[in-house]
Amino acid sequence: MSKMLIVAPRDDNQFDALAKGVELAQTLKMEPEVVGYCHESMPAVDGMTPELVESIKNRLMSDLNDSLRTRVAQLGGGVPVTVRWAEYLAEDVTDLADQGASLIVKAYRKSDHLLPTDWHLIRQTRVPLMLLTDNHRARAEDVLVALDLGGKNEAKQMLNQQLLHHAKALVAATGGELHLAYVVHLSQVIRDLEVIDTRQLVKDVYRQHALLLESLGLPKDNIHVMVGDEGRCLPQLAAKLQVGYFVIGARQRKGLLGYVMGNTAEEILSKMHSHLLVVPHFDQ
Repeated sequence: MSKMLIVAPRDDNQFDALAKGVELAQTLKMEPEVVGYCHESMPAVDGMTPELVESIKNRLMSDLNDSLRTRVAQLGGGVPVTVRWAEYLAEDVTDLADQGASLIVKAYRKSDHLLPTDWHLIRQTRVPLMLLTDNHRARAEDVLVALDLGGKNEAKQMLNQQLLHHAKALVAATGGELHLAYVVHLSQVIRDLEVIDTRQLVKDVYRQHALLLESLGLPKDNIHVMVGDEGRCLPQLAAKLQVGYFVIGARQRKGLLGYVMGNTAEEILSKMHSHLLVVPHFDQ
């Protein structure tokens, strides 16, 4: 059985990733493991000996360990708990996940934006990363997966297949419906000129990818082809459908989010009110 690494929230007011992670582990038939993090900068003052620093560190880690074990026991117990001392959470989680985890689960925001740690995780993870939000507005456990149907190279096609695989597994576990989205990129400036027939662009997508779309067995209403900017279209569609999960790919190119690069990715993800599943893919 594959392992799910659940990163315990540092803030009590943050989304309860422990409860949701344990629940997902049961439905996805995975073995959950909880990891908690603590780190404090020690003041360089007289009397702050290495022995005292180590004592403070051990006390903080012990307190967190007790707190997490109590919380896990409230959820039914039986889940291993590890506490680690690390200044840079994203790097440590990534390295820890490389030791056998198939999925990382973490709460990702308590307001309206992703934190730097979340972006580092997105850019560095080598296994799928699920980011759970407290800004959830879903009506159901439906899953929206964003594909790049316009990608002709092998890497993008492989990523599409991986995205479909993970999205279908999530649907099977949650009992929701699968929705597929593809955005034909067209800037608002060009669109406003009305020199391009956007309806024909949509028809061309359905014609060119008819075999793939038919093979998915999805209702027509669950396939969404749009023309415009990904940073606007995808969050708007997810909000309209009020999906529970949004699945997107990350082509890892030297640590950068390569599937939807830079500001576009940030614009998409920071506007989402759904749980996120980021699936990494590495170019050969």
